[in-house]
Amino acid sequence: MGKETYRNLIAVTALLHDIGKFIRRSGLGSLSHQEESKKFLEKYMEKFRNKNLFTNQELELIKRLIENHHNIEKINKSSACSDAENNLLKILIYSDWDSASERRQEKETSGSQEYVPIHSILSFINEAFDIDEALRQGEEDKIFEHISYVRAFSPQDAFVYERPELNPAHPVVEDNRKRFEIFESEFKTLIEESKNQYEFVLRLNYILKKHTTYITSSGKEKIRDISLYHHSATTAMFAINRLIDFEHGEQIEQRKQYGAVYGRLFKIQDYIFSGINSKIEKPLKRIITRSQLVSILNMLIPYDIVKTLDLYPFNIIFYGGGAFLILIPLSYISKAQERIKEIKKTVDEIFESKIYFEAVYERISVYENGYVLGNELKSLGEKLSEKKFARSFDTIAPFIHEKYFEKAYFKCENCKINSSKTILSGENFVCKCCQVEEKWMNEDITKLKFLFDRLYVENIQDPELLSAGADSNSALVLTFTKSEAENRKCIDTFLQGRKFIYTADFCQRCPEYDDCAEPYKHILSEEDERLTMKLASLDCLEKMSDSDNIIATAKMDIDDLGFILYSIYPIKVLQNESYPFSITRLSYASWLLNLFFTEGVKKVINEKFKDDVMILYSGGDDLLLTGVWYKVIEAIDEIEKEFSQFVTGKVIDRKNVTVTASIYFHRAHENFDSVLIKLNEGLEEAKKIKNRVFLFDNVISYPELRRSLDISKKIVDYVNEKVLGKLIIRKLLRILEWRKLRNCYQEIKATSHYVYLKTRLIENNKNLSEDKKKEVIEFLDSFMSLHTDNSNVSMAIVAINIALRKLIKESEE
Repeated sequence: MGKETYRNLIAVTALLHDIGKFIRRSGLGSLSHQEESKKFLEKYMEKFRNKNLFTNQELELIKRLIENHHNIEKINKSSACSDAENNLLKILIYSDWDSASERRQEKETSGSQEYVPIHSILSFINEAFDIDEALRQGEEDKIFEHISYVRAFSPQDAFVYERPELNPAHPVVEDNRKRFEIFESEFKTLIEESKNQYEFVLRLNYILKKHTTYITSSGKEKIRDISLYHHSATTAMFAINRLIDFEHGEQIEQRKQYGAVYGRLFKIQDYIFSGINSKIEKPLKRIITRSQLVSILNMLIPYDIVKTLDLYPFNIIFYGGGAFLILIPLSYISKAQERIKEIKKTVDEIFESKIYFEAVYERISVYENGYVLGNELKSLGEKLSEKKFARSFDTIAPFIHEKYFEKAYFKCENCKINSSKTILSGENFVCKCCQVEEKWMNEDITKLKFLFDRLYVENIQDPELLSAGADSNSALVLTFTKSEAENRKCIDTFLQGRKFIYTADFCQRCPEYDDCAEPYKHILSEEDERLTMKLASLDCLEKMSDSDNIIATAKMDIDDLGFILYSIYPIKVLQNESYPFSITRLSYASWLLNLFFTEGVKKVINEKFKDDVMILYSGGDDLLLTGVWYKVIEAIDEIEKEFSQFVTGKVIDRKNVTVTASIYFHRAHENFDSVLIKLNEGLEEAKKIKNRVFLFDNVISYPELRRSLDISKKIVDYVNEKVLGKLIIRKLLRILEWRKLRNCYQEIKATSHYVYLKTRLIENNKNLSEDKKKEVIEFLDSFMSLHTDNSNVSMAIVAINIALRKLIKESEE
């Protein structure tokens, strides 16, 4: 057997070494998981032989490796095993340990919890802060209380968003069995359809991801925070890396270093929104196109690297939100550096440095408790930030070397940059980046399938280079939606969270419908599908407001993401029970965060704000929305509530894994560059406290946002009922702004004005009954009270500002 055969062989072995756990948790087996895994393979050995995917010798070897992957004694004894088999068994056992950062042999003779669901690792991380505090205080009863708060997932398709709503003790054996039956059916098809071992490995990884992400690998622990898929995939990754380094002369030792490649796209949002709403052509369409190109690039770069190195998709630990992490053999670091250098140059040339890519590579150590590994991975992010800041100096020399100043430059008519790569389009010059955007302008990546063989960064220049021929049933493809993966030879689905509004039904609700000159405003026939997909513009969203004709844009992201991913673990629950940092846990947590910010956010918008709010960008831990101004405020509130339920199982104010948001109000034609600056300034201000929202130049909590929405609604009702007038509302706002200054003179001034307003405009109002006067004064006192702290003043200012904007079109006597 050649080395490639061993690579595919060890990959299959690692991916299937724990399939017996899936069988046991489905109630379909009672033997140890090693024995059940072996039996599963034996069941299909004849099919493998008939398809000539693996020889009988290879299948027998895979079977013995699976059977003995917990038998450390076997590799320490001279036996009938060949040196090759002994080395492969060592690689498998050590890789199994590396995956979970645990060095112990599991025996399932007793105590294993087979029929219970997997915990949400984000829910566990959220409780870890309080568990740690209770442990330090010696309060064991509180430790168990917080453990009981950790929520669990029902078995489901990995690409479908659901909240972790199960009680961790709830039996899921029937659900597991149904999912296993689907997996087994697809496994049979996979054997029949695979042309070679490599294709089989690629597609096996995908169906395991789809069906075992929400199956627990952990059996005996109180907290089951290791996903069966993420454990199997990272075991395969470690095994491949160990095997390749062994082929290059490295000894197989228990402790091992690996190569880590951490990369990120920079200036993503600057690129997507640069110049938008000034004079750029097709502004919203161009936002969509640029956003799609960023998603494609975020997928292409890590796949390009693993394909160039002849590795596998499971070598990619995570990718999304413009970042990725790949673990590679030490012997491949130089080769990876060469390809990354080429990719950086290609990205710079195609995108005219509007967006750029940087990466760092380091040796990382997988030690027994995972502590060193967590710190080493965290340091990669810090080194990447340093590299980003040094970029401006690093690029000077290449410019001079390439005779930068001797080239002819022309101004791009569309984006207005000076470029040496412009082409003449009609009477105008267009830069290389805008040329690429034009080719993607009418493409919807949710409907495209990208050929695995063409996943190289250079091919982003034209949709045809990536997708031509992908409709063939025999082609290996990557998709951007689960639906496009059905009945295809799919090797991955890259989730993305964009959501836009189209005009087919939208126009009918527009208050300016009758005066609109747009030709596509009318109800469109099914035959006119092209016009049905016409995008609603930012101008349309502005008109949709039944009050102030403005739009709002909001930005949201996770607080302390690096700390959550790399520094929470190890988590000690009891004196004798601790959960180490591991690559498996990192992969699982990253998957859940990206799932929320893609499918989770999209679900909220589709269910509650379908025709009012657009998701311009979402992925990783980042979100950007725009739409009808008051609907955007409500959407941020609903997304935070959904995030709370995703992390804790319920909407609660106090939690440790949180999100912060910034909301900015603007006209449709305001340049998006300035909008982003305002959003980032607001986000920075809100993050000084965290778990907050910045709007109307005030920072408030999410409960205060909810209360401000309730107060504003009541104020609008009172004005519509002519109980209050807009004049008194404006005066109340001025009083609150005085109070926010927090000095003695302004407090006295605010107090006297508030008392005067109540007396003059409410108590002396002859048109109001005594009961109504009492009701209104109690309502105003509830948020205007002169004894409230500064945060409540901010909340009241936000409430009145919302009310005043809603009242802009209301009449007042």
